[in-house]
Amino acid sequence: MKYVERVLQPDETVVHAARLHWLIYLVPVVLLVIAAVCAAFAVKSDKPGIAIPLFLIAALIAPIEVRQFSDVFFDGEAKEAVAFALLAHLHVNGRAGNVPRATGAKGQRILGKLTPR
Repeated sequence: MKYVERVLQPDETVVHAARLHWLIYLVPVVLLVIAAVCAAFAVKSDKPGIAIPLFLIAALIAPIEVRQFSDVFFDGEAKEAVAFALLAHLHVNGRAGNVPRATGAKGQRILGKLTPR
């Protein structure tokens, strides 16, 4: 509070002085402990960006094996290509490719256009 009192202008006053909440300090400490436990159990990831979330998930569901998407299905880099292939398959077979509740459309629609050569 001393800093605030020093920088206040003569016509300014402090209406409410909040104390720092203990959760501000507790949450990071708990997350670090969980990450340390996961490291002790050798939870690994081949992608650095997913390492910490994977550690946290593995700690929360410890009895369940956590695996990469690419280990179960296909390479994660191909998700966009697979999504477009699915949309093309739906179009060719005359099936709707949208979910009206999610898109706000008035009904189901066949997406895309088939252009002959």
